[in-house]
Amino acid sequence: MNEIKADAEADLSVRQENSLKKSL
Repeated sequence: MNEIKADAEADLSVRQENSLKKSL
């Protein structure tokens, strides 16, 4: 469970970074 949660958080941060790059 913890590993899945960590993967989800990492995926979320990656998506946020990608959205920031697209907005620039």
